[in-house]
Amino acid sequence: MARAKESNDLKLSQVQISDDTPEEVMDTTDLRSFEANTVFDSSNKERKFIGNKIQTAKYNVLTFFPLNLFHQFSKATNIYFLVLTLMELIPAIAQPGAFITMITPLGFVVSVSMVKDLFEDYKRQKADK
Repeated sequence: MARAKESNDLKLSQVQISDDTPEEVMDTTDLRSFEANTVFDSSNKERKFIGNKIQTAKYNVLTFFPLNLFHQFSKATNIYFLVLTLMELIPAIAQPGAFITMITPLGFVVSVSMVKDLFEDYKRQKADK
């Protein structure tokens, strides 16, 4: 078990940690020190840090069309109008020319929403850089 003990000769932000290990396993006590809340300068090339790049964009070039269609048709109103439009393809219940009058508004609404999402995602990608 690791146990933290504070020492008077250390800075306030430093703590020494020692393991309570039996002496037959380890001859000396393993002492490790670390500094909390310390900002390191970039001149020290020995320190390697993980990148912290944040990406808020939803889409890329390959995933825009399929993911956006998925998001568009996860809305109940778009699914309702898609089902009505597909029902107009069944000859027994279809009215003449109704398919065009059903697909046009649905296509317009989905297209405008896609353009809006494309513009918003472009702004997100610009902000990420």
